[in-house]
Amino acid sequence: MAMKNERNQIQDVQRQHRIFQRKYMYKILHLLFLLFLMPLSSVAQAQDSIFKDTIGLEEVVVNQKFIRHEIGKYVVDVLSLRKGKTDLVNLIEQIPGLMVVDNKISIQGKGRVKVMFNGRLKNIPESELYSLLKSRPAYNVTKVEVIKEPGAKYDAEGNYGILNFITERRIDYVGGDVGDEVVYRKKWTKTLRSSLNYSKGKVDANFSAGWTYGKIDYTETNITQFLNLARHSSTYYVPRQNDYNLSGVMDFHLDSMSVFSFSISYMNIYKKNIGENTLNSNDLTNNMIDSGSSYSFTRTPRENITSSFYIDRQWNSTDKISFLTDVFRYDFHNYYDFLSNIRRYDGVEIDDKFLNKGRSLLNGFSSALDIEKQLPWDIQLSVGGKVTISTTTNTSIYDITTIPQQNDAFKYTENINAGYLTLDKKVRNSEFVLGVRYEQTKTKAISNNENYNKKSYGKFFPDVRLSYNFNNGSSLALSINSSIDRPGIRNLNPFKYYVSRYGIAVGNPELRPSTWWNIRLRSNIEFNGGELNSELTYARLSNIFDQTITMDTISNVSTTQWNNAMEEKVFSFETSLYYYKLKWLKITAIASYELSKTTSNQVFLIGSQKGFGQFYFTNLRFIFNKQQNFTGFMQASYNGSERTINGRIDGSFNMSCGINYSCLKNHLQLRFAVNNILSSKISGYTRSNDGMYMSFRNNYRPLTFNFALSYNFGKRINVKSKSYEEIKSRFD
Repeated sequence: MAMKNERNQIQDVQRQHRIFQRKYMYKILHLLFLLFLMPLSSVAQAQDSIFKDTIGLEEVVVNQKFIRHEIGKYVVDVLSLRKGKTDLVNLIEQIPGLMVVDNKISIQGKGRVKVMFNGRLKNIPESELYSLLKSRPAYNVTKVEVIKEPGAKYDAEGNYGILNFITERRIDYVGGDVGDEVVYRKKWTKTLRSSLNYSKGKVDANFSAGWTYGKIDYTETNITQFLNLARHSSTYYVPRQNDYNLSGVMDFHLDSMSVFSFSISYMNIYKKNIGENTLNSNDLTNNMIDSGSSYSFTRTPRENITSSFYIDRQWNSTDKISFLTDVFRYDFHNYYDFLSNIRRYDGVEIDDKFLNKGRSLLNGFSSALDIEKQLPWDIQLSVGGKVTISTTTNTSIYDITTIPQQNDAFKYTENINAGYLTLDKKVRNSEFVLGVRYEQTKTKAISNNENYNKKSYGKFFPDVRLSYNFNNGSSLALSINSSIDRPGIRNLNPFKYYVSRYGIAVGNPELRPSTWWNIRLRSNIEFNGGELNSELTYARLSNIFDQTITMDTISNVSTTQWNNAMEEKVFSFETSLYYYKLKWLKITAIASYELSKTTSNQVFLIGSQKGFGQFYFTNLRFIFNKQQNFTGFMQASYNGSERTINGRIDGSFNMSCGINYSCLKNHLQLRFAVNNILSSKISGYTRSNDGMYMSFRNNYRPLTFNFALSYNFGKRINVKSKSYEEIKSRFD
């Protein structure tokens, strides 16, 4: 009997050893698949390995997936991430696939970012996006949708992605938050903000306000290399800002399936910028030709007001109709005072002075109708249309000028009519999306009360997406889509703008829109402890508009103008790793590689240029306690050099770190960060005609210290007990 028990024990040990060997072998094979990005179907374990948050709500425990992938987008549950985050920018920094570098928000693989709140797209200028999200709280955000492929439903406006912030709705509730942030980067900047939420019965209201005041400084240096001389220039800038924004949203729930909403937002951005420039010119034998200095004082008050009306009706989870109208007004003033003194080698002095008043006024209207309906065979139909009308009026008046200039007026009207249709079909683990969008554009440009140019063009934009989800949660997707970049008023405006006595910037009313299309293969591999996302993309871009420089060897004046400079072919590979296996450390790592070939559309630039680009980004999130309310982060990025037929931008890097702390039952959020611990200057060169060029080296990244806090408050107006099913349904 003893021998039999011993034999059974030996067999158990051998069986456990074989199981261990098999598990170890599976891990080795899995690692090899990750390294070589092999097909996903070989992963043996059919388990859900997505990280889950556990949320305690009055003895009810709900497990929520941290990242959920859907066709064209992924959804991130941010309940654990928002602890210690004082605003939406701080929250974005910790979401896999999103990056905040140099006060610019970006989505991996996308050139621009748009924003939605609870599924409603906001008409926000890209230059003001960072400031707006800085003024919004993070404490009430539950999910963030990262839409990497907007599809035919949304505007064809270049290579952009959408961030959709989903906030929790608390019925019969009043609350809000207040926040403060102080930033030091050689100069001080301070930001104050507050928000208030009110819900009673069928009415929800939200109001928010923010104010930023302070100044920064930076230096720009360049060398303009003519055929007969080299001009060295250095400008020290001290911009001061005094910005505030106000916004309000009111939702009226007609019933459980329909909502009527009205919102209004107002932004007032006032900047003063003092520039002190020194320059000197030397001939080819290094003899001094001239030297001098200039002083500029710029004031740019801007106002942006947008009002929106929204209504929808939803009959069930598949059938819905919605209508959205935006009315917007953007008023930009530019007061520019310029003084310069140039001393030539023969002792002659040249003094210049001008006082300029400029204004750009944009008035616009857009209206969109979207219909969703489930057809037979479970085919989901989406159809809709949109109309956008905008007119921009530019004026430039010189009160005093010694430089040959004249007053200008430029009016630009752009009307876009669009329609789309999309069919979506799910078959077991597969999903197919077939869509198309058509946009008809009409433009009219008038300069100095004379008809300058009229254009009318239409274009179809296909949207084809296929995806397959494996049983273990991994997925594979293929997509084909295209878009268009239309030139804006900044690109088209023909006014001459004197940057210095020897430098002019000007637009080009003859610019044509830039178009592109791409085919993309995307994979998402989920494994025990993380996920790996990869993308292979081939893209072709036509009529790319960029700033080009021409130099006059007689006057030695360089002119920077927007042109349809080049065509481009790009093959890129991007991969991102999110690893959460360790309890105390969460890792996000991104790598991107790009092979490109640009071909010149300008006679004075070289015929073609091949380039190789690379980008690396790493974010480490440290968790110091079990409650996850005390965390830290360290992030670094490196952008390799970029070459096109227009010039080169050298590689650059930066590194930042910080800590976040949440206390008082997650009501008080504290944050301290140090940005640009290690950083580089932005440098490179731009080609010009006849072999001439301009090199630049700019310092935009000083060591920066940041301290922020926010406090949220609130209470129920009428306390109503919630069942387990009611609470759980909020997370399904």
